[in-house]
Amino acid sequence: MTRTGNRNFARVAHDGIIFDSKLEFERYVFLKDQQKVGMIRHLKVHTKHRLELNDRPLLIRSHGYPNGRRSTWTDDFSYEVREESGTWSKIIEDVKGRDTYQERFKRGVFEMLTGQQIVVVTSSTESPRRTLPARGRKRSAIGNT
Repeated sequence: MTRTGNRNFARVAHDGIIFDSKLEFERYVFLKDQQKVGMIRHLKVHTKHRLELNDRPLLIRSHGYPNGRRSTWTDDFSYEVREESGTWSKIIEDVKGRDTYQERFKRGVFEMLTGQQIVVVTSSTESPRRTLPARGRKRSAIGNT
């Protein structure tokens, strides 16, 4: 068991991937099953996204990095889901047992800079076939308020 901040969580290793929690691992198993039956495709795990605006990196300055260090955000899962119309839509997921202000802030920066919406998942078996909320509305239905 590893301790980070005020949370305890157990890391799980499977298929050469280290998951930050049992919930994230269970979500991976669920998504792999969904991929096998053709509900989703192109499942990727822990994709790192650089945070940039107009091809300029978002730099985080600190004592150790006075000139700034490139900021990134890493998703838990990304994949494509087949819509009822037959088209494929990209989904980016962040699996959370407990969501902190810092995590919500960084997701918000990613969404603002890229225009891509992140789906917050709080259950390992949430359906990938759900309509994303419109921008500017509360997202309590997907665990993010």
